[in-house]
Amino acid sequence: MPYEEYYNPTDDAVFDDSKKDKSVEKLREFDRYYQKHVKVINDTWTDGKFYKKVNIQSYGSGQVGTRIRNAVTGQYYSYLVGSVNEDLLFKVIDAVGRNERKDPLFLFYDSPEQYENHQFVHLEQPLKEAWYNKNLAARAKQTN
Repeated sequence: MPYEEYYNPTDDAVFDDSKKDKSVEKLREFDRYYQKHVKVINDTWTDGKFYKKVNIQSYGSGQVGTRIRNAVTGQYYSYLVGSVNEDLLFKVIDAVGRNERKDPLFLFYDSPEQYENHQFVHLEQPLKEAWYNKNLAARAKQTN
């Protein structure tokens, strides 16, 4: 039998975004390194928009030896937690204990600015400069 008889791309079930979103949310419930929380801003952010509250979704990385994950996208890098490659990314440890979390959540970002925009925070310039210097040194080690 031809494949078309089994798969109909116009089938509503295939393109029903509400069902897709619910299934993705269900999967996130089983991800022990995913967390979602609401943060009160009540201010105008750097994009010029006023935010009262924001929903922040974060993807944490596991313990030493597991693959590093981008905190914003959930995408896995080829780098491992605890390796020298951590210096290529901006690392934050969230130990607030939201949602009854007992263990800290290790969050990795491409840059301090990605962290600022994701978490709606401002970092001091000396902290950013120190990270960029550490990042450059780590990149130099990779090319040698």
